[in-house]
Amino acid sequence: MNASSSPRTRGLAVGAIATLVLLLMLPNVLWLWLGTGTNMWRDALVIPAVLLFTLFALFGNRQWIACLLLAPFATLAPLEAFYIFTYHRPTFAEIIATLVATNPREMREYLGVTLLPTVLCVIAALLVALLAAWWSRRTPLQWRRGIRAWLLTLGTTALLGTGIVAGVTAKGDFSKRLHAGTQKVSSLGSAIQYGYPFGLIQRIVDYRNEWNAMRENFIGKCE
Repeated sequence: MNASSSPRTRGLAVGAIATLVLLLMLPNVLWLWLGTGTNMWRDALVIPAVLLFTLFALFGNRQWIACLLLAPFATLAPLEAFYIFTYHRPTFAEIIATLVATNPREMREYLGVTLLPTVLCVIAALLVALLAAWWSRRTPLQWRRGIRAWLLTLGTTALLGTGIVAGVTAKGDFSKRLHAGTQKVSSLGSAIQYGYPFGLIQRIVDYRNEWNAMRENFIGKCE
């Protein structure tokens, strides 16, 4: 990206956005460092990074909108990083349910002496996102020729390309190949699920689905 404004304001905008991206990738880096499992590089780094840059490319010269959309995830990034540092794996739907049911006193007792540093990190993370939105709003950054189109193409083909490859390499008639490609695309949800920040969306959806199912089951038993 480049900009038509002064080098100082451009540097502030680029630096703020870069800091925001690094903050959002921190949980993924910790997961890759401390976690175990297959496809770690893909799930923890490649997919989250591609999705982040695709999001910024999607909004073109209005990167401040992407910064505001990512602000809630930036605020929660220190908490996700703390959980991964402690348990060596990302959060999941059941953890979200536990946090929702936890009252402030229990949270203070659990965090103990780390409460104040955690709160300060959360506030600082929110400020990073807001400053990135502020500076990129004041200094609209221009994408270098071809880079934005390349990132959008990469984000699209990363999703559709895996399905096409799976369909082409599958054996059988057209319906079987189509089914193989569709299944491959659907399986990408599990690859995105534990990456940060976009995997958090799926975890929240899973939590809501589990909560609604439990509530309907409870109401059904009471009737």
